[in-house]
Formats: sequence, structure tokens, C-alpha cells
Amino acid sequence: MITSASPSRTVSPAFTTTAVTTPSTSEITGISIFMESRSTNSSPAATFCPGSTETLRTLATSSAVTVVMGPLYGNNRVGLGAHVPPQSPGRAIRLLDVNPSPKASASPSPHQATWEFAEKFVPVGDHAATARKLSAALGVTPISTGTAALLTLLGRLVGARSAVEIGTGAGVSGLALLGGLAADGVLTSIDSEPEHQQAARTALDDAGYPTRRARLIAGDALTVLPKLSDGAYDIVFVDGDPLETVEYVAQAARLLRPGGVLAVNHALVGGRVADEASEDDDTVIMREVLEAIRSMDEFSGTLLPVGDGVLVAYRH
Repeated sequence: MITSASPSRTVSPAFTTTAVTTPSTSEITGISIFMESRSTNSSPAATFCPGSTETLRTLATSSAVTVVMGPLYGNNRVGLGAHVPPQSPGRAIRLLDVNPSPKASASPSPHQATWEFAEKFVPVGDHAATARKLSAALGVTPISTGTAALLTLLGRLVGARSAVEIGTGAGVSGLALLGGLAADGVLTSIDSEPEHQQAARTALDDAGYPTRRARLIAGDALTVLPKLSDGAYDIVFVDGDPLETVEYVAQAARLLRPGGVLAVNHALVGGRVADEASEDDDTVIMREVLEAIRSMDEFSGTLLPVGDGVLVAYRH
């Protein structure tokens, strides 16, 4: 609680000074207040409860302020030092005077600043920027820039020539995967939304990838994946229906060659995976996926805090 000094001007007995703090927002400035049940001039301070008939407002521009509280009659604020009659029942009270202190500018936490720096370490190319605009137009959330850079790097590290993508989106991840494949490498991308794949085709064409290198399949992933060849792929990237992720991982174990790589997006589920109190379906299923990778003989994996978290696993 901030202790305030008394106002420099004379205040009539109808007014009370008190301290404020700012847990949320107010009607005028975006700063919410609640009142400390004591005053700086030894007179009793009123106690205000949210949802009562009294309305609290402030002209404050800072969380450290001195305020003067006085009766409000109609829409007219009573001036400082004015003579006022006793407060009428049911009248609202408005905070009148403030002595603002300088407002500190908000800055990101060191962790957030570090994450943002890492995400922007590899710049977004023109073609990827086009795909991101297409994503925005469709209302599709693309992979983060850091995740895109990771996919390209993984492809180059394993000398990938073929990749499977579950969840095409508007082509952001497809461009990243193709960027890591060999010059004649082929991407197979599956999505149940034809509109998304049309946008992805536009992005891939704009980047100069011919259709023979980017095979887009419209359909349900769990229907399409069993038709793909065993051990024929170097990378499987999972960014599809969260509720089917366990099944996608099982399919990836079959599709990947030894030495291939599995990457699962949204592995942190907005940070909820680490929160034991979070028990929503997406979070519970992702925990099952993480546990499965740790227990499966086919994989050795790690969890990276890139984007919304990427689970990366090596296929033995």
C-alpha cells in the first residue's frame, strides 16, 4: 500500500484523503483503485466494496498518487475546499484531486526479452513473410519464426530428402521444411482444410517450388498417414489436431527411417504443460505424448522452449 501525503490545499471536512493501489483498471485512465480503510488526516475513511452503488473514479496517471475523496451531486464534482452539505444516501463518490508521480515504462522480463531475441535471431525471408500474411488473412496461427528456423536446421543436419507435415496451414512451416531439404527433396503435407492448402500452394509457388516437390494432400491425417510408406521419411513435423497427437507420434515411429527426426509443435501448450493444475484436453494429451517419447524405445527426445515449445526426437 502506498502512503500518501496530505494535499497542499485546504480541504473541507467533507473530504477525506487516503491511499490507493492499482490492481486492475479504472473507467478513465486504465488504472483501477481500491481504498485503504484509514486516512492521513485522522478522520474515518470510507470502505468501498466492488459492486456497491458507489462509483470510484480517478484522474490518476500513476499508481503512486494522493487523492481527495468528496461527495458527487448529479454530474458535478465538488471542488477542493468548497462547502458541501452532508453526503446524501445513494449518491456516488468520485475521487477528485491527484498528485501523480512519474509513471515508469513497462519493460519485458529478462526471460521474455531473451525469448524474443532468440525468436528473431534468424530473420524472416520475403517468401515466408508472404505466407505469414496469408496465414493472417485466413485466421491461421503459423509456427513461430524460431520454430521455422529450427525446422530448416533439422533438415540440413540429417541431410533430409523427404518430409511429412501434418497440418499445412498457409505454407509457413512447409517453406521452412523445404528450405532444409536437399535440392530435389519432396515435402508431403496433409491438411483437412482445402482453403489452407490453396493458400499454401500460393506461397510455395511464389517461392518457386514446383508441385512435384510439394505434395499437398487434402484429407484427414489419420486416414492419409497409414497409406504412406514405412521408413521412407527423414522428418515428420506434427502440427495438426492436438487431440490426435498421440496417434500422429505412433505413425511417425513407423514412417521415419532410422536416424530420422520427429518434431512436435505446441509441446508446451501455452505453458500449461508445466502447470499441474491445468487439466484441459490439449494439455493432458501433450503430457501423454511427452511421456510416450520418454518411454518408447524407438525415440530419444528433448523438449525445446522455442515458440510454444517443440518436442524433438531422434528415431533409433
